[in-house]
Amino acid sequence: MQTDVLEGFQLSPQQRHLWSLQQGGDELPYHAQCAVLIEGSLNLQVLRAALRDVSDRYEILRTTFSCPHGMTIPLQGVNEGNAPSIEEYDLSAWNASRQEAEIEARFQEVGRVPFDLANGPVLRISLLTLAADRHMLLVNAPSL
Repeated sequence: MQTDVLEGFQLSPQQRHLWSLQQGGDELPYHAQCAVLIEGSLNLQVLRAALRDVSDRYEILRTTFSCPHGMTIPLQGVNEGNAPSIEEYDLSAWNASRQEAEIEARFQEVGRVPFDLANGPVLRISLLTLAADRHMLLVNAPSL
């Protein structure tokens, strides 16, 4: 008789509810999304280090959700720390109205793309450069 060892953590009742809602075939994923305006000089290496530190500190930002064979509710698995990637867009050559339209388009686009909850990453970050001293940070994470 072969036994399989399953590693992971059970979902909380709230996570189970969100998981069941997401399995209903809705087109839009359940997620949390925000935009942060950064004014002043920005050191990209410092931003990357800060995001890595936050990811290292909070396991939920490194957690994936997978359903082992025969299970309908996933288990949570915490992955080793690695820095979240940052997609960069330079909009500094564009006028303000075109920048605003692109920010809105990026915000909407990122919100429509479903997460690969089994493999990650579960944190999406985009940095839009509006001017040398003005940036917009878009952050998107699954609600699970």
